[in-house]
Amino acid sequence: MSTWTRVYYNNILALIFCPPFFVIGGGEYARLADALAALQQAAPAGLVALSCVFGIGISFTGFGFRNLVTATSFTVVGVMNKVLTVLASMLLFNNTATPLGVCALLACIGAGTMYRQAPPRAPPPVDDDPTDQEELQEVAPRK
Repeated sequence: MSTWTRVYYNNILALIFCPPFFVIGGGEYARLADALAALQQAAPAGLVALSCVFGIGISFTGFGFRNLVTATSFTVVGVMNKVLTVLASMLLFNNTATPLGVCALLACIGAGTMYRQAPPRAPPPVDDDPTDQEELQEVAPRK
């Protein structure tokens, strides 16, 4: 399956599960007419289209990156990106973070930077002892 096929498949599956959340989501369905009316203007429609392009780009690079690294490396990079997003949010917005929360973020960054992939295991040694081969031939039934 190609990367683009995975991206389309992922987005189509997500689209299937969206309509039930309009009904469950606490008033979002009631505001759908207002949202569609706002999309008739160029600026909101352009921003929504740009958001879709960025979403497809993120999905494409995520699936492409999964093909290049191990599952553990992909998870570590994902967690590190989330931590950086939280740190940027703390710096840009006037949210107060507790000292414990900042320490937890620093611990995540430290653990992520110390991660390295485990080395491959050495293959089992090959036994070239001729006495073992003779014993095997004596034990093995003859054809």
